[in-house]
Amino acid sequence: MPQNVWKVRLHHQHTRFDRDDWVEVMWDNLPGDAFTRKQFTRQPKPVGELPKYDYASIMHYGPRQFGNGAITLRGTKPGHEAMGREPVITNGDVEMARLLYLGVQRRG
Repeated sequence: MPQNVWKVRLHHQHTRFDRDDWVEVMWDNLPGDAFTRKQFTRQPKPVGELPKYDYASIMHYGPRQFGNGAITLRGTKPGHEAMGREPVITNGDVEMARLLYLGVQRRG
């Protein structure tokens, strides 16, 4: 399913500019190759406001992605247990697509 979400050009949650407020990347547990490292590179800060960080997003890696069993992403706030658990599109994913394509966020 994430491959289909990539088609609408959503970035992974853990690459957001503010991701360090939500997750810690365990760099020592990641392979050193350029491809893998790029999967964890932060995006530049966008113009405007993003929807709330979404641990449950279909576009969020689980805590052991690329780690051969070792933890590579450690959530730092409540709700982090949802990382990489459900292969479903969340309301946050919809809001991110709405912002990307329509330039608006739903309020309320």
